[in-house]
Amino acid sequence: MVRKGQDRLAAGQQEPAPTQPQSFSVAELRGDLTGAAAQEALARMGLTPQLLTGACAAGLQAAVNQHSSYEPSTAFGYQHWAKTVAALREALAEQGWDSRDILNAPRSVSGDGRFSIAAIRGTAATGQVGARPTNARARGRVFVDGVAVNAQFLAGSEAGGGSAADVYGQHYQPVLGTMLALDVSARSAGDLARLPHTWLLLYFWDRSDNVVRSELSLPVACEDGVVTRWRTRIILPPEELGGLASGQVGALPSDDVDFVIQAV
Repeated sequence: MVRKGQDRLAAGQQEPAPTQPQSFSVAELRGDLTGAAAQEALARMGLTPQLLTGACAAGLQAAVNQHSSYEPSTAFGYQHWAKTVAALREALAEQGWDSRDILNAPRSVSGDGRFSIAAIRGTAATGQVGARPTNARARGRVFVDGVAVNAQFLAGSEAGGGSAADVYGQHYQPVLGTMLALDVSARSAGDLARLPHTWLLLYFWDRSDNVVRSELSLPVACEDGVVTRWRTRIILPPEELGGLASGQVGALPSDDVDFVIQAV
């Protein structure tokens, strides 16, 4: 049985409060991180597991509370995402992070400008060690740009080189509003180091166990708006949803928000 977040640590051990981000490079983090390693990685970003999992649970609960059976079937998925974004932004704002909308793409950016977090629904593999999750729906240009910045920075930090153009094609042109004015592949290492690295808070509601699984992960490659490779996956503890009765779960529509357009 999955225990609630506040009871998840060993007896007598308390999760540390969020702190200010520490000076470190994302190049230092690699692979799937769990337990103490995950907690340490988050602490270096000024975060805690409970801050993130709590936002995921709060977002779902808020969407459930306001759901009406008279709404379109796509409404619940959108509200689940929107409320999760709101809960995450509120929690991070209390830690000094800024809420930004870049071409209508919501992001939370750390006070020092080094980290950017986007809350996005993931596939069923989300939050599972050794799995290969991705975002449940293809995302747009701002998303692709953020992944390109991650890839280019890490390529410049390691032997072997490579560039965003290698990953996305020679004609790649980012459009991150005022954040980028030139092709990412033409940016210096110093320029890239000053841009926020985009992390994804992937969340997935496992209805069979009535838990939200989540992870904070760093994408470094994508195709058609869908992540194909991760540099780092910080696996978060599953969050039990004790406030949702099984009857409520069964009565709710899917999280999917895609529209099917048919000719008439």
